[in-house]
Amino acid sequence: MSDILNLLSSDPAFSVASLTAAMDIIPFVPGRLGSIPGLFDTSPTDNTVAAIDRTNRTVTIVPSALRGAEVNPTTRSRSTMVYVGSSRHPDKRVLRPESLQNMRVTDPGVVDKLSAMITRSQVDLRNNMEATLEWLKVGCVTGIVKDADGSVLFDNYAAFGVTAPTEVAFNLTVSANGAVRKLCADIMRAITTSLGGLSFTGIHALCHSTFIDALIANSEVRATYLGQQEASQLRGGSAYITLNFGGITFEEYRGIGANTFIEANKARFFPLGVNGLFRQHASPGDGFDWMVGNAQAVYSRLTATPQAVTIEAETCPITLCTIPEVLIQGRLGA
Repeated sequence: MSDILNLLSSDPAFSVASLTAAMDIIPFVPGRLGSIPGLFDTSPTDNTVAAIDRTNRTVTIVPSALRGAEVNPTTRSRSTMVYVGSSRHPDKRVLRPESLQNMRVTDPGVVDKLSAMITRSQVDLRNNMEATLEWLKVGCVTGIVKDADGSVLFDNYAAFGVTAPTEVAFNLTVSANGAVRKLCADIMRAITTSLGGLSFTGIHALCHSTFIDALIANSEVRATYLGQQEASQLRGGSAYITLNFGGITFEEYRGIGANTFIEANKARFFPLGVNGLFRQHASPGDGFDWMVGNAQAVYSRLTATPQAVTIEAETCPITLCTIPEVLIQGRLGA
């Protein structure tokens, strides 16, 4: 085992810098929210806490007054400072001596075998880190960022002192002409109002399978597509479909197995193209070796003892939505 320890300590391929770089080039499938260009500001930060100064600027119609009368000032803009800490999400893989027993460092293939084992561990860890970052992003667009066990990490509504918008009920069994389109228009108006003068490029809805299935089956939606080129979307397979209706892009979200990330019978609406609305900043990792240089989305290190080789990875993001009032939840039902 001492020969293996000497190899790990002397070979540059197993240094902290090399391992972190290797984490960056291992292929992985990105999450849906992470793949939408410009949706999240992912610039790194050197701090573990982000300070957000939000000013609610207002526009008021000024009443008339007689000449010479005392002037009562209108309501001034309010500024709110919110501090958001990073959350640490560590994971590790442990390689035991029995994995390399009966092989010496001089034996052909021992370095390749050890490298392959470390790489496989890195792939597992990287996938877990990317899934975690996507999970936190989904929490961000729903208003409440949660941990893996469902406990609250950061409540955007409470932090900014605002009330979550009223949930919108989609009774998709009703065939009244224009009913679903009106719900979409109401959501668009609510988001536009909450954004004030900020522009946006569209509205997206992440849906549970039960919601999108009911939407596709709705007679008003189907009638809209009849005779159109897009009708092929309804004729083909409808699993993980993306559907445009009422000015909103509805998409069935794919989570991890039974963990769908979006609650059953629900849809989550949010605007696209708003600069700085959603943020997920990489912050320094938990260790002196991870404090040097720019913050990374994912960190990796390797440590070796006579008993084991441990490959560690962690991500320490700061995840938040700066205007949570624009986040609207829809549900199936009357």
